[in-house]
Amino acid sequence: MAINIHLSLPPHGLIVRDFILTTLAYICREANANLEISPIGVDIHVESINDLARAYVEILGRKQLPPRGLYIKGGTGEILSTDKFREHRELIEKDPAKILEVIESLKNVEWSGPAGNRVIYIGKTPNISAPLLFKVNYYSGKRAFLSSRYRDAKIKMDQNSLLFACVGVALSRIATLRIEKQRITIYVPVIEPGAIELQRILADTLREIRGRFSPDVIFKVLVGFKIRISGTLPLSIIAISEGRQRPALLSHQEVSIEEGISRFIKSLRDRSREIVASLLMFTLRNWDTTDKDQRAIIRVGFDLAHAIYLASTGAMKPADVMYCLARSTYATASDEFSKALREARRSPIRSLDVFRRMILDIEEALDQCLIL
Repeated sequence: MAINIHLSLPPHGLIVRDFILTTLAYICREANANLEISPIGVDIHVESINDLARAYVEILGRKQLPPRGLYIKGGTGEILSTDKFREHRELIEKDPAKILEVIESLKNVEWSGPAGNRVIYIGKTPNISAPLLFKVNYYSGKRAFLSSRYRDAKIKMDQNSLLFACVGVALSRIATLRIEKQRITIYVPVIEPGAIELQRILADTLREIRGRFSPDVIFKVLVGFKIRISGTLPLSIIAISEGRQRPALLSHQEVSIEEGISRFIKSLRDRSREIVASLLMFTLRNWDTTDKDQRAIIRVGFDLAHAIYLASTGAMKPADVMYCLARSTYATASDEFSKALREARRSPIRSLDVFRRMILDIEEALDQCLIL
């Protein structure tokens, strides 16, 4: 007999909401359950509670817990020890019905307190201070967009909801990078079971480009090559600075792919599809290089991504793509550019003939996708 479960969620904007949804997405996929998200919570439709328990236990056993980067306050550290996570898993593994206690905790999300002392309570007996990471919100610097009762709110959780959300941290945490003496962690939460494979593709891409998703135009076109569907995806990319005192939001962006870019990639010849993607990855990965030969290729990569974006969205004629690249890089006539292709370290293209063929394939694909 199918079981229907309704759970509440923290307010939109708080990163802890995404961590809880990520854990739910993974559990529902492995339990073959349906997950429906509404503005006030989620509804789960599953054949058996045992399926949810089994999926949760398997995920707990796979991930290294507790995850890093939580910024734990006070006595919360003892609750988030490795032993506590192991006990949590063994308890549910021994008695699958214990998953109901976790579910009951996630049914309770409340707010209370006078102005200036707001508290969000998550769980049945929420008396544990949430890690500072959970208080990060997307609207840092734009806090007017977050309901006033949730601004600067404290978060209190019970043990079940706290451990559950920490699993979402481990599932979302993609990479930690050192950029200009700054420690930056990239998270990619996923809110739908069907998007987990897309999350993995995006995570692999972010690792390959070392967490750099700027300039935005290059990243947008590259993601189109990696995830060949259009529209806004149930994924987001969150960059957190892990300073000494507390984590701070650096950026948050939803993942979306323009329909024109998607059509263009489908129309591009196979022989050039991987070459273009490799060129864009090279451009992002080596954006800060001072090597002269690499900089010549990076300039081409940026101009190419910009031209593809404009042409695929109808702002530039396909014939102008080749002209634009030739004018800005002298790629069709320059011995200097040909030398850069041959000698640049880790160059994705080694021959000027291959580059010219790629440009012609791009022009052809743009013509085709604008006709469709």
